[in-house]
Amino acid sequence: GLASSQARTPSPPWIPFSNSLAFQPEWPSWSADGGIALWLDRIQAPGNVGAIVRSAAGLGAESVLLSPGCADPYGAATVRGAAGAVFRIPVERDVRASEAIDRVKSAGGDVWATDSRGQKIDGWAPSEPCLLLIGAEGAGLSPEVAELADGTVAIPMSRGVESLNVAVAVGVLLNHARNS
Repeated sequence: GLASSQARTPSPPWIPFSNSLAFQPEWPSWSADGGIALWLDRIQAPGNVGAIVRSAAGLGAESVLLSPGCADPYGAATVRGAAGAVFRIPVERDVRASEAIDRVKSAGGDVWATDSRGQKIDGWAPSEPCLLLIGAEGAGLSPEVAELADGTVAIPMSRGVESLNVAVAVGVLLNHARNS
């Protein structure tokens, strides 16, 4: 009937024998000439990567840079989690931390890491260009990467909650940066 035909949405073209989209946009590399970019450290959950890409696109980030070991940004679960935002913001794969940091430092920008012991978000006002280093849930940022940051930022928790889901935390940080 009418309801079932309206509920159907066209499926994107997938690469045969793969879980990845056949069409993958080619974006220029983030030039670090302004704005905020995210660098994701080994975030393997496709839903989290997708939600981060969606938040980044919706909240005005310039780019999302994925470290080796991150979920495929064009895999089915990631694309679903991103609600199509992988086609609205540049996403770069297999970017080493040193490469991303060199880009922003060459442009005179700052590098911020997320850390529960960092500066509280209410006093955080990042200048641009800015690279925000985001660690995987549980593991956090690798210590070698964390020590390359100019500073750390934290979202204070209450009621005994230790941390937020990584995608939720990214949304909070980007919204704060946009409004500061």
